[in-house]
Amino acid sequence: DRIPDFKVLAVQAAAKVANGRSGFGMLIDGTYGREALFRAADHPFWIGRPVELPGSRPLDFEGGGSIGAKLVEW
Repeated sequence: DRIPDFKVLAVQAAAKVANGRSGFGMLIDGTYGREALFRAADHPFWIGRPVELPGSRPLDFEGGGSIGAKLVEW
């Protein structure tokens, strides 16, 4: 339950370290990091997002469906 809050705190910490400078970024998922993604967009960060469903074996994509459709959505 606290993972989304932690990810928001991580964005706040990264913003403080970056201090408005470019070249900083974060890896944030859309499952537990949705609010963090919104907050990160307020900064000049690069943002990487995972495409795999955590723990899936065999590999499955987050959100199901086509990975191409997900990339277009992003």
